[in-house]
Amino acid sequence: RRPDTYFLRSNECVLAARLQNMNPSPCKECDDGEFGSKFVTVVVSGNQQNELDYVAYQISQQGMDLEKAEGILEWTSKADRCRVAVPSRDRYVPAIFYQDVSEFGNKTTHSAQPYFPVDYLVVSVNGPTFPQESDPLFSCSFPIENRITAPQSVNALRAHLNRPENKPFRPTGQLKCLSDFHFIAYLAGNHTSVLPLDDDKNGIKALCSIVAERDAQRASEFMQTDAWLSLVQIVGASSSDDGA
Repeated sequence: RRPDTYFLRSNECVLAARLQNMNPSPCKECDDGEFGSKFVTVVVSGNQQNELDYVAYQISQQGMDLEKAEGILEWTSKADRCRVAVPSRDRYVPAIFYQDVSEFGNKTTHSAQPYFPVDYLVVSVNGPTFPQESDPLFSCSFPIENRITAPQSVNALRAHLNRPENKPFRPTGQLKCLSDFHFIAYLAGNHTSVLPLDDDKNGIKALCSIVAERDAQRASEFMQTDAWLSLVQIVGASSSDDGA
């Protein structure tokens, strides 16, 4: 696959059209209640900067209709060419044409028999894939689950809470301390007696809401609640305990 050859192989186009037909989009304006599809095919490949590049495609509605019409659309050994099935006494295949621009700038019409370029079936649906400047919701400083070399424990929790940026006069640092997915998962799995899961004021649910909204002020207030101070007291009282 090269930038000057083809976007999708012919068999990939037929497969993508089939998957789109298997996942139609509901539409109240259509008699059968369905039209098109939101199913997207993503190609992961290398780019000229030696980086992974993600490119999204869909097959056009015409391509979906061809695939749906009893196998009229067929893939071939030619990577950039699809084939229209040959008509027979038992199967009617309409005449299919496509247009391109000649070397003289004139529009020319060609029959799709026996082959036609897959480019006429492919629609690019690319958008911004990666932000130019990274701004992740979660940080990653708390130990990850199921790691023998760095297990999750009360000692790890204490070390996480004692980070320099976790100070009352640094609300953004406190928010960063809370915004760790593995830290939240550890609390939800081991300290629900202090921080109930469904408590939207003093529990895990409130903590998740604060992190999702990136509210530094609420993070600072949450760390002053009785439930949080009880957790801090438990962690401090367990200074000699290596287990969770």
